[in-house]
Amino acid sequence: MVVLVNGYDVAFTLPAEDLADKDVKFMLYSIGVSPDPCGKDCGGWEMVRPIGSNTDLIEENFVTLPIKYGVTLPNMQTRVYTELRKGRYRVTASIEMIKNGKIIDSKRVGAVFTIE
Repeated sequence: MVVLVNGYDVAFTLPAEDLADKDVKFMLYSIGVSPDPCGKDCGGWEMVRPIGSNTDLIEENFVTLPIKYGVTLPNMQTRVYTELRKGRYRVTASIEMIKNGKIIDSKRVGAVFTIE
């Protein structure tokens, strides 16, 4: 995962090699950001695809990258949200890559980043 940091504005994307094929679409299942290290109930941001929601491989379920911190996407649900402060954070996401109507890869990706 690649993290784009501009002050307190943060966005998340994938490495260029994952974005190279313009025919590949992306379906996000979850993304979470928390302070690093994190004990219990640290805050941050968590957005998930609700249980029982539509997971058909159709345009309305695909996401456009980058994903901006704190912005809830269509067909997703924000569970936790706190504003970012200076510090170190960890992000993890579960994402599927779709091409020609078929899942070609499932990834659990992550990164560590700092707000200064």
